[in-house]
Amino acid sequence: MSQFTFAALLLTTIYSIAPSAHATDVIQTIQNNTAHFHGLDNPRQLHFNQSNTQAVAVSGDDNALVTFTVNEQNQLIQTQVFQSTEAQPLLLTGASDAHFINDKLIISSSFYDGAVTLFGKDEYGEFRYLQSFSDDVSYRDVFDPAKDVSKNDSLGLFAPWKITLNRDKSLAFVPSYKSNAVAVFAISPLGKVTWLYAIGKNQAVDLGSPVDVLVHQNNQHIIVAGYEGNSLAVLHRNVHGEYVLKQRISQNSEGLAYLNKPQALAANKDLTVFYVAASGSNSILVFKQQPDKQYRLIQTINKEQVGLPLKGVSTLLLSPNNNQLYAASETSTGIAEFSIAASGELTHTQNIDQPEQPLANISSMTFGTLNTHLVVSLAKQDTIKILKLRK
Repeated sequence: MSQFTFAALLLTTIYSIAPSAHATDVIQTIQNNTAHFHGLDNPRQLHFNQSNTQAVAVSGDDNALVTFTVNEQNQLIQTQVFQSTEAQPLLLTGASDAHFINDKLIISSSFYDGAVTLFGKDEYGEFRYLQSFSDDVSYRDVFDPAKDVSKNDSLGLFAPWKITLNRDKSLAFVPSYKSNAVAVFAISPLGKVTWLYAIGKNQAVDLGSPVDVLVHQNNQHIIVAGYEGNSLAVLHRNVHGEYVLKQRISQNSEGLAYLNKPQALAANKDLTVFYVAASGSNSILVFKQQPDKQYRLIQTINKEQVGLPLKGVSTLLLSPNNNQLYAASETSTGIAEFSIAASGELTHTQNIDQPEQPLANISSMTFGTLNTHLVVSLAKQDTIKILKLRK
């Protein structure tokens, strides 16, 4: 594995298993450098296309983007690997996320290259590199506290951690940890991608080193998680199409001591309730929109109530019907499952794990081709597993 890790957000590995964890069935285990799988050292994210016939994953340490097809058993078959090398610099160093815009176009981000890269299908059905957006500043300079490279940051893409697409995939929001900005891209119906602007670059708003973004279904407001700022920024779009700060929620606010290192967000469809994985306090915070349109904390759940899955909790997944929330950590083991009440509040229902092969160091989760299949990326195990949820 690369000597360079996601040190800004990762801690140490813990392999113990919660005694109350429930076992789960494994549909498929994808291990890097075995059984025709490669390019998956430190898998960060995996996403399916809309028709669930293809998937794409990114590797933070192989500096790679990997595509798959889905077979009749709902298992993944690797098809292509794109990897950054000195001979072929595809700007995938520290690849952090990737999504299908449509069946023929993939958008990806690279934490260390500070880039957003596009891959498109050719006339033979193979993906090909198309273009990258980057200021081409070395990550060694970006992460060097003795150097100020802000004057070279025109795109707001220093250390992009994630990509959030809006509902109709006409906009992409890219929170960039070192730029302290969210880069916004427009996506045309024909798949042309254009950089628009970077929220926070030329505005008097501190996004607190952003790592995740929620987007309202009509694009009228967004919520940004500021990891180092221990903060959440709620921004509304004005008549000029600019996102301006409407509410700032910070750890310094009364009753918000647990808002420590917010690393992941999840929300219901109309963004009236959202959930925050606060890795620094081992907690999930639940916020609900009030009649005055301001968000207020309505619930906090911590590790003492749930167990190991919330130790350093760093990833969240909401079920398609908005009835369950799943939470996991890159520094611990297991997956916590919660039921969601009509109010948006959570009730812990079970922890999911494998006693003999713990589900450890989970960097991301997504639903598979079936809503009963959970696809889990195990970063430090260089493994992706497809689990069948037991009800």
